[in-house]
Amino acid sequence: MLFLVDAMLGNIAKKLRLFGVDSEYYSDIDDFELIEKTENENKIIISKYNDLIILAKKKGSRQFT
Repeated sequence: MLFLVDAMLGNIAKKLRLFGVDSEYYSDIDDFELIEKTENENKIIISKYNDLIILAKKKGSRQFT
């Protein structure tokens, strides 16, 4: 599985990488850019931010909350 981690969960991204999981962390990326990146790279968003999750669901992206 491939993951994109939003700015709220940088600690999770570090832990995922320590376990060898492919994960990227962006602290300064726009929500729309993050969703577009997940669609283009077939990755899953990990976020606690409800607005981002709702927007990702509307666009058909996969996400974990």
